[in-house]
Amino acid sequence: MSPTRLMAPSFRKTGCSKTPPPRPPCAPRRQTMQTLKRAILLVSTCLLLLGCEREGIVDITDCPEKLYLDHGTKQGSRPLEYLFTTFTCQYDRTRGGRSIIGGFCIARENALFHAGCVRAAMYTRKSDIHCPAHQHAKDDGKCYCDSGYENDPRFGGCSASATN
Repeated sequence: MSPTRLMAPSFRKTGCSKTPPPRPPCAPRRQTMQTLKRAILLVSTCLLLLGCEREGIVDITDCPEKLYLDHGTKQGSRPLEYLFTTFTCQYDRTRGGRSIIGGFCIARENALFHAGCVRAAMYTRKSDIHCPAHQHAKDDGKCYCDSGYENDPRFGGCSASATN
């Protein structure tokens, strides 16, 4: 018997020895990545210009002027002069850390030509959890009746308690 070359049965008649077809050009993928990079740059620039909230601690003991801003009735609304200001906030969160129950936000304005604070603007951060009237959110993320109100099983919600 003459020595023969052994080949796996799957390679005999499948045509796997042929070279694969050429790949399509990568131009559409490259163009998509460039568009995505531009979108990310645009969004981050807008956030930087419009101001935002970040979490942290700010010392304002050396600020001679302290302004308490009314955060307004709308979520995220600020007075026009503080629209482009970044506020540093301390948040109260739910147990899972997913939602903000409330907090306190401060923006410190420093002097241009000397060290020190000129003014501090602050406001109370409202909850991300929207509760019906006479209710507030707690750390479990659920709404509970305010003091002086009790659960009303008939209408679902809170009604004034009879003891008040």
